[in-house]
Amino acid sequence: MAAAHLTARRTSRGKPCIRGVGSFSVSDTDEWKAYAFANRKYVGIDLETSDRDDLPNIRRRLGHIVVGEDNVEVDFLTRWVVKEACLKALGLGVWPWIRKVRLLSRQGPEGRNPA
Repeated sequence: MAAAHLTARRTSRGKPCIRGVGSFSVSDTDEWKAYAFANRKYVGIDLETSDRDDLPNIRRRLGHIVVGEDNVEVDFLTRWVVKEACLKALGLGVWPWIRKVRLLSRQGPEGRNPA
């Protein structure tokens, strides 16, 4: 398919898509750009830099919302990036959905991996 014939559209949830190409996701920071492509329905990517001047303020304002009911020990920025990438894959906006995404450990109740 020639690139000139590709037309970007949006799903009913607002996720960008290109018919016949599959799923894609885009993220950028001040210095970096990332593109993810998949021949499946869902793909999401998010980039953030840990040296952002506003990161302490964001963590203070939104930390309790982003952590939610997660049961894993990861830093705020890692948690944010994982959750935003998941929401992008589903075609949902960050707000209010980030409150609904939970990060769960693969370990069972006594620290064992589930069978």
